[in-house]
Amino acid sequence: MLSVPTKGHVVDLNVQIAASGSNVYVTWWTNKTGVLIPVFRGSNDNGTTFGKTTMLNSTAG
Repeated sequence: MLSVPTKGHVVDLNVQIAASGSNVYVTWWTNKTGVLIPVFRGSNDNGTTFGKTTMLNSTAG
C-alpha cells in the first residue's frame, strides 16, 4: 500500500510505475491536501519498502 486510505472525497489519479533493476518508482496525482498535486514514492529493494511520499511541483509554465 503506497497511500493510506482516507475517508471523504480523496482521489488518486494517473498512477505511473517504472522499474529498473531493484529500483521501483511510482507517481500519481492526489487531492489529499485539498488541491490536486503530483506525488512520488521510490523503492530500492524491489518494492518491498518505499520511501516517504514526496510532493512534486505542479506549477505549469
